[in-house]
Amino acid sequence: GLSAYQSRDPDRRTARLALYNVGIRHLFHAPPLPPTPKPRQFSYLISTAFLTASAVLFYAGLPVLGSVVGGLVALAGTILATTHWCLGSFYYRLIFRRAAAAE
Repeated sequence: GLSAYQSRDPDRRTARLALYNVGIRHLFHAPPLPPTPKPRQFSYLISTAFLTASAVLFYAGLPVLGSVVGGLVALAGTILATTHWCLGSFYYRLIFRRAAAAE
């Protein structure tokens, strides 16, 4: 749900960032967080699509296919957590080369 919210409006700051920037950072006298970059927003969108597809597949009575699709998201998350390499951001840069070069 949160990744769907974060990817629906790329120019809008996320609820998590707003909560930190408006409240929490003042308690610690910290600088504001920057906006979420477009490659990460794209990654959130891809993850949301795959997780939605997995849920629909489970609902449709296809648990094996739902597990495979959900497992792909888990695999991508594991790769990100262990190597700090984001598969969604990689695909963003492949698909939107011109926009990625401008960032």
